[in-house]
Amino acid sequence: MAKLKILVADDHSVVREGIRRLLEREADIEVVAEAEDGLDTLKKQSRHRPDLVILDLEMPRLNGTEVTRQLCAASHPPRVLILSGFYCDDSLRAVLNAGARGYLLKGGGAKDLLPAVRAVAAGRYFFSRQLQSDVVGAYLDKSSRAEKSSGIQQLSDRERQVFLLIVEGYNTGRIADMLSISPKTAEKHRASIIRKLGVNTPVDMVRYAIRHGVIQAESWGRRQA
Repeated sequence: MAKLKILVADDHSVVREGIRRLLEREADIEVVAEAEDGLDTLKKQSRHRPDLVILDLEMPRLNGTEVTRQLCAASHPPRVLILSGFYCDDSLRAVLNAGARGYLLKGGGAKDLLPAVRAVAAGRYFFSRQLQSDVVGAYLDKSSRAEKSSGIQQLSDRERQVFLLIVEGYNTGRIADMLSISPKTAEKHRASIIRKLGVNTPVDMVRYAIRHGVIQAESWGRRQA
């Protein structure tokens, strides 16, 4: 019988190791890779083609919501189970609209991890019991018209990566290094973003990202602290 292949993505090695140990007790599960940031997650997914990605919501370099969107748009899309240390309405709505099938709170302990993995891998939804079922149902049925009408949909995947890295506070030179592109190419992407979104400065981009639900104000503030 083929094993369920899983990629574990979290920026804390202790968390990744704990999840790996729990999962690999199961004879039919194999952790094929680990990733420590958003961009690394996308690279590892492309290389290993896991069936399921367990993804921390607050990832460096590319946040969990955007990683989810790109994973679910891949040619061989995995199921996505979100792990988060916090819950807010905006974060849940954003990851569901991006394609995630589960939202698990880290504070809930390990008891829900295997049920969540098996449910999401089978194509079902799974949420921590702390989340009210009626609230979850409302989000699953809610239209994503506001997001679809946003200018962010005009950006290519690479432009979205550059946009979010600018929002994270990286300059063009550093972004070029992180994405393995030339500074000139990074500048072209930045110019295209400015033209498509009508924003001119990094501060304007942060405001745009928060206003359109691309990032959440509270989680962004914690990363900048």
